[in-house]
Amino acid sequence: MNSLQILFMLFGALFLTNVTCQTDSTAMSGLHVKGNRIVNSADKEVRLRGANRPGTEYSCVQYGKIFDGPVDQASIDSMRSWKMNAVRVPINEDCWSGTDGVDPALGGSTYQNAIIDYVSLLTRNGLAVIVDLHWASNGTSATAHKQIPMPARATAPALWVSLANAFKSNSAVLFDIYNEPFPDGNAWDSSDAWSCWKSGGYCADIGYETAGMDELVEAVRSTGSTNIVLISGIQYATSLVRFLEFMPNDNNLAAAVHIYDFNFCRSRGCWDIYWRPVYEKIPLVAAEMGQTDCDTDFIYDVMNYADANGIGFLAWAWLPADCAKDPSIIRDFNGTASNYGIGLQTHLNNLAAGIPTPFYYTFSIFADRRTHWVDNWTPLDALIYFNETKTVHSGSYSIKFSAVPNKPLHYMCWGCFNTTYVRGVNIWVNGGGNSNQKIYVNMMQMSDLDNVAKQTAYNQAVEPGVDLASLIDGGIPANTWKLAYLNLSRFPAGSYDGISFNADSNQTWIYLDDIKALAVNDDGTEKVIIPNTSATGSNSASTSTGAVNSAHYLLPSCLLAALSLLVSVAL
Repeated sequence: MNSLQILFMLFGALFLTNVTCQTDSTAMSGLHVKGNRIVNSADKEVRLRGANRPGTEYSCVQYGKIFDGPVDQASIDSMRSWKMNAVRVPINEDCWSGTDGVDPALGGSTYQNAIIDYVSLLTRNGLAVIVDLHWASNGTSATAHKQIPMPARATAPALWVSLANAFKSNSAVLFDIYNEPFPDGNAWDSSDAWSCWKSGGYCADIGYETAGMDELVEAVRSTGSTNIVLISGIQYATSLVRFLEFMPNDNNLAAAVHIYDFNFCRSRGCWDIYWRPVYEKIPLVAAEMGQTDCDTDFIYDVMNYADANGIGFLAWAWLPADCAKDPSIIRDFNGTASNYGIGLQTHLNNLAAGIPTPFYYTFSIFADRRTHWVDNWTPLDALIYFNETKTVHSGSYSIKFSAVPNKPLHYMCWGCFNTTYVRGVNIWVNGGGNSNQKIYVNMMQMSDLDNVAKQTAYNQAVEPGVDLASLIDGGIPANTWKLAYLNLSRFPAGSYDGISFNADSNQTWIYLDDIKALAVNDDGTEKVIIPNTSATGSNSASTSTGAVNSAHYLLPSCLLAALSLLVSVAL
């Protein structure tokens, strides 16, 4: 038998078996929680890494359609080419239920069948799917058309009974109970917010009776569903402060968090404080992750931290848009990556290839603007301008600062200055028309970072620190720029939570720019690569992510069936 005959027989076998060639889906079957990890039916860890696929939360109520863009096999092939293994599909409650004025041609069974078919196609392609209640009804006749603080008790439990019945036979589907809760006026941490989140009822500042996480999980379980449920924290899914205290009692539950470069808690020091207690006990998935400036530095930071600590992540979003305005990972539905998307695509492909994930311990604090690494804890009445344009070292903006006692320039960074990894700080300085300013630089250590209200007290209790002039060859220059270098060896070894510039008497205007922390092995060049060698990180792909990555390399089951038939015919 020649090769051409074999080829024809192979295609004939595929036709006879009526099998669509897709990725082996067994890696995603039987997903369940084991300790603080998600595992499959073979007890192999599955780390969810992928993207959100928006459109189904808004298109049926705003644009007269169900999906925004293609949802066919070709579109899924584009996703899989990125080596992702999970997709999050948002749901509009009224569209699913066909209520509150939704077009009957789009809502109810039509919408349900479209979603069910799409989810089924995704999971047949070896992708886990997170079904997410994204836009909920408030229990009145108003159509669900935006994010609201909490789901409604009048309708949400019944919705989750319906959703669970639709997908409970598919163990590659996870349920994201509610996208972004924000009760009690969007509080970061209040007992009222967490109580409302847990138990629902009539909560402050919400004009309808809410459904809590307890009863929504119970609604899912009442159907016999054993699918994993994801529960997001409060403050638009960014706060996990008291998650373990208030979470529902369920043995197949994971926590979800949303992380963007504009969030309050957006650096690894903060994640260590608020995320670590959660992910050390139960699985944690960053169900939304994004960066809004078309860059990749922030998501690389998130992904590196996630890989090292067993956290899954799904980027927002697989939807073409201008990534300088919206965190879109693609420029078209063919899967052409945006500049921001290149970060995710490269990372996922590196993981699939077993390449260690780099992390950059050299980071900017101020470069035309305050970066995601730091929060501005400068007093509101301080004499500081962060958008000076006339006297600039590089880029478009610098900091213009007139130091006075108890009103320092203060950047807080949640433990990011760790002397094990960071050797010092570069600061470009211009004295303006003077050169005799007495400015002190100090590294801040704060023992109770969770109490943000104390930032004023911290500012007023700043130690004198190091004379800025002593860090510059020739002192502070007049009308020109010079580099100051603050060596952290001046301070006791440890982790520092911020940097401040202060004075003990009123000072004239000074300009600062391009403030940057330098890694211990950084010779001054940009972005020193420090590979992640954590036992649970990317270097251990064969163990921690083997069940995920193997799905990209297994011979498709349809092809195995066809080859089996081919052999039997040949014999």
